[in-house]
Amino acid sequence: MERRTSVAGENIKGGEMEPTSAQLKALYQRCVRASNLLQPINLVRLDSRTNRIVMLIGETIQIEILENGEVIIE
Repeated sequence: MERRTSVAGENIKGGEMEPTSAQLKALYQRCVRASNLLQPINLVRLDSRTNRIVMLIGETIQIEILENGEVIIE
């Protein structure tokens, strides 16, 4: 049986955090856009300290996706 708890709004499954549905939607949109531009997606990671999804696209594009789905492009 799988243990699932919630702490301060975070989804925790077996001790690991999960992205929110807003984050997953934004991640999908960014992956499609990068693919349409023929850019490689080098890294996708959920930062457990900030609960942000971090993406590295191509050689210079860094994207952070906040819990509410807001996207920060650097």
